[in-house]
Amino acid sequence: MASLTLSKVSAVGLLLILVVAFLFGVLAPLKQEISEKKDQIDRLRHQKGRFEQALSQAGVIHDNTAHAVTSEVWSGKSKAIIAAKLQELVQHQASVNEVAIGSILPINGQSIEGYESIGLRVECNGEIGGVRDLLRFLENHHPYIFLSSVELRPKPAYGYKNPKEILPLSMRLDLYIAVELGEEKNA
Repeated sequence: MASLTLSKVSAVGLLLILVVAFLFGVLAPLKQEISEKKDQIDRLRHQKGRFEQALSQAGVIHDNTAHAVTSEVWSGKSKAIIAAKLQELVQHQASVNEVAIGSILPINGQSIEGYESIGLRVECNGEIGGVRDLLRFLENHHPYIFLSSVELRPKPAYGYKNPKEILPLSMRLDLYIAVELGEEKNA
């Protein structure tokens, strides 16, 4: 009788150990998966916020300049003014996307379908998501911004490396805009 009770207690104990082991074996990976998904949701919310901010600020830029954005050609009184507007737009959008501009230099323009053009070479650093968003903005901008040369390379990490930075990149790009001198219509 005592051995029967002892075997029942042992069986129940073994069953409890197996249940606890099973729960930890299943719940621990699930908890880790849920934690990873929460982090991913936070990153996506942050990215969504950057997109919404970029969209609202892009609208503010166009509203502040009080120009129609229907033409495919940038116009203004002089090339210097148009180049300054382009540079301001690039700097603003880089800031919105958390991309650090290293330098913006004028380069010789190319003829774009019979129009004169202005060229800029932009060198910058940023996380892959911010660089991607900046490129997407430039490619989809109206009036058009033509990307002629884009060089992406891993950003060299000297000294401290930010653990929150995901694939930091250095980028150099040449961009051109077709210009029409005269009265300002857009930009």
